[in-house]
Amino acid sequence: ECPLRPVTCANKCGVQICAEELSRHNCFEALSRVVQGSFKRCLPIQQAQQAQKQLAVLEQQVGYLSSELRLALHRLRAPTQSDVSRLQEMLQDNPDGLQQAEKELLSLKEEGAATSEDGLGEDSATSDEDE
Repeated sequence: ECPLRPVTCANKCGVQICAEELSRHNCFEALSRVVQGSFKRCLPIQQAQQAQKQLAVLEQQVGYLSSELRLALHRLRAPTQSDVSRLQEMLQDNPDGLQQAEKELLSLKEEGAATSEDGLGEDSATSDEDE
């Protein structure tokens, strides 16, 4: 018989070893190596699952931040040159017209908010009034 032939452990741990190593065989150590090997094979799968979860969270955050950015950009609508000219004329014609110019500027912002495509105009007008 060949001393290098594979044999199954007589203690029924199920591990195959060379016949010459049978006298030094320790079932606990052999099974520990089997389990460690299984964990090593499972680790990349667990890492991939964790990465997918993190990606899903990041996608949600990007969607939320995109909508917040759209809303913020809409609220920051810059007045056109004609708006600025009209306000300057108001101030020149009426030195006390600062309040009137502020009201005009607020109404311009409210008009921009009311034309919002995503229906967020009311929130924009409300927050502008609060400031």
